[in-house]
Amino acid sequence: MCVLKVCAFAALQNGFVNAAFSWGDPVIQTVGSPSYAYSFNGHGEYVFLKSENGLEIQARLDYLVHEITDSTIFTAFTFTNHHVNETVQIEFDRASKHISLFLNNGTLWKTSPNCTIGPPIRTFGFMLVCLRPPVDGFHIAPIMSLNNILLDVMTDGEFMNIKVLAHPPLMNTTGLAGNVHDSFYVSKNATKFPVNTTEDDMFDYGESWYLRTQPNLSQFNYNLTGGNFSYFNAFSKPRFLQHLLNNTTALFEKCNVTNVEEMTGV
Repeated sequence: MCVLKVCAFAALQNGFVNAAFSWGDPVIQTVGSPSYAYSFNGHGEYVFLKSENGLEIQARLDYLVHEITDSTIFTAFTFTNHHVNETVQIEFDRASKHISLFLNNGTLWKTSPNCTIGPPIRTFGFMLVCLRPPVDGFHIAPIMSLNNILLDVMTDGEFMNIKVLAHPPLMNTTGLAGNVHDSFYVSKNATKFPVNTTEDDMFDYGESWYLRTQPNLSQFNYNLTGGNFSYFNAFSKPRFLQHLLNNTTALFEKCNVTNVEEMTGV
């Protein structure tokens, strides 16, 4: 017989659909149906997903290779239940490839390799439980009126990834992974980008969700990592492949032995 809370948490997943899975360096999948995916290599902190019922997810993107602006990865997420003004934060340790979950007061709850399946803990705003091995990561379930959403954050040994599950499918959400409307991505300032638009335009769309000029909206706890808002939110723009295919000098100008070793591990 399983622990009551574990059974209840498992029951929440019945009927839930894979609403959005974002991974790698990174590819971002939008919620809703139909769902779309795009590559976004912005640098800084962004609204990843914000719902009408009080849930907000923010994401931090940093360079895959130090100061090489062409590729970024997820390095932190915050999850805020605005009904109770509570935030939990997940940090990616780039050396160990592990992820750690911190509670609203900055206390470390679990680190992924030491997180084993068992009874969840319940805070004012969330229910937290470890993912089942061999997956390293966490289930995060917003509670109260937000309980139609489940969130999985995991590491695949190289990157930190996020999956958003919901039933019924999410609607009227905004942010990097927010709903696409009538085959258009709709930016924060209501600019519309067709789903088959260029990488340049999708970068502009993603940048509309930055927090760079609004430090008061950031939910990140900088005491966990050092640094400050300005440190993590320096602007950069990647180069786009379609502009470089006929210019191999420019294409490979940032490549050297050290960069290749950092990216390949060889």
